[in-house]
Order: sequence, then structure tokens, then C-alpha cells
Amino acid sequence: MKKFLVAIVAVSTMVLGFTSCSKKADPAKEPIAGKTFQSEPMGETADYIRFTFHTNYGVTNVISADGKTVTQNSLVWSMSANAKDFEIRWANGTINLETGELVGGMLVYTGVYDAAAKKITVTLQGTKDLIQYECPEVK
Repeated sequence: MKKFLVAIVAVSTMVLGFTSCSKKADPAKEPIAGKTFQSEPMGETADYIRFTFHTNYGVTNVISADGKTVTQNSLVWSMSANAKDFEIRWANGTINLETGELVGGMLVYTGVYDAAAKKITVTLQGTKDLIQYECPEVK
């Protein structure tokens, strides 16, 4: 009987170990989930900034500057209860490759979603000058 109980506990532990606990965004409550927004071309080189908000709360941020494309995938997003304001932060465990500093959880962008216009306005944080981007939804 004792071995039987130990076996049940062991199997239960294995099952719980394989069960996923990842959160999924609800597009009804967080309307940017699963959507992509991109700025209009900026300058002669058609530079832009694009944000893709994944339902696992990850963000793919693509920046085209001087004709070169940079992709940042170590970002996460969260949306306030009003389904309008949101934040984009560095994911936990992210390290600044230039300084070696741990930057996980630090705020990168704040934003506002305009459901009527189907666009976001994003503000880069941590700079002395206010840098804002208006990005319509990409279909």
C-alpha cells in the first residue's frame, strides 16, 4: 500500500511537471493581442517601427533605421484594465549587451490603443526627448 501511494504521488508530480502554466492574452479584454502595428515610412530610406503583440504576452519589435532592420524579441507587454493603456518592458533575464547590466522588467515603451482609429501611439521611455510613434494596425 505504501509503494502504491508513493507511485501515485510520483505520477501526479510528473503530470504537473508537463502541464503548461503559460498565460494567454484574451483579445476581448486586451484588444492588441495577436495584432501588428507599424508606423508609416519615416524619411527617404522608408524607415519604420513595427510592434507585434503575441498572445503569450511577448512582443516582436522590428525597427528599420538607415535601411537596416533590427529585431528585438526580448520584450513583454501588459495592458491596463481599461483596454487602452499598455506598457512594453524588457523580459525577465534580459541583459544589456553593451553594459552587461540586467535590464529585465525595465520599462521600454508606454502606449495607448485607439480602437476607433485602429492604431497605437507608442512613447519611447528613458530618453530626454519625447519620441512618439503612431502606428496603424497592419492587416
